[in-house]
Amino acid sequence: MFKGKRALVTGGSRGIGRDIVRKLSKEGADVIVLARDPSNLEKIKTELPNVQTIQADLADWDATRSALSGLDPVDFLVNNAASGGFATVESVSKELLDDLMEVNVKSVVNVTQTLLEGMKSRGKGAAIVNVSSLASQRVFPMIAIYGSTKVAVDFLTNCMAVEFSPYNIRVNAVNPGIVYTEMGKGWDPKAANRLLEMVPEGKWPTSEEVADTVVFLLSDKAVNINGTCLRLDGGLGHAGFSV
Repeated sequence: MFKGKRALVTGGSRGIGRDIVRKLSKEGADVIVLARDPSNLEKIKTELPNVQTIQADLADWDATRSALSGLDPVDFLVNNAASGGFATVESVSKELLDDLMEVNVKSVVNVTQTLLEGMKSRGKGAAIVNVSSLASQRVFPMIAIYGSTKVAVDFLTNCMAVEFSPYNIRVNAVNPGIVYTEMGKGWDPKAANRLLEMVPEGKWPTSEEVADTVVFLLSDKAVNINGTCLRLDGGLGHAGFSV
């Protein structure tokens, strides 16, 4: 299904992004990994020698555009990279606020803009998946700013789906609950366990399960799915919840 197709995954050198890269590679796609840390890029290159790596700090608008300049058109884009941080509205620092907005919101716009013309120019259609979070739809402790950035990602997803549909470019988002990647482990264990008790399925999604969903949404099997923000929460979205 993906053989001969090109995919770019931001934040693809670790966590959920790494599993997305692995699965796309296994399905035959030519994958480009964009990430900030050279050592993590080297690790993914060692594991998957066929992937192409690009080093760039997504918080730097101009450097990201420069790093992507001259890149051949891609069929698939996964805006996966994200920055985390726990704070209330009262306590959040300007530095954390800036970082979350730069990486979680502005980079989605920046990377998409940079690659869009190439995706449109061939007239073959394309697909984009933005990795959002259940935090955009449910109120959890200490995620006022992080959750707000994911609300923005969801709204961008809906707008992109409408704007890009004339070019046969589908855009969807996945909204997982707590995934125990390096970033996900930053959750307070007591709060995470309290939330888990409310999950009807009794488990959070794994990184691989999120990657499976992303790959499905990119595939032709999801050809009629567009502008959807798909919760991966084991049913928590339907359960009663209060902070």
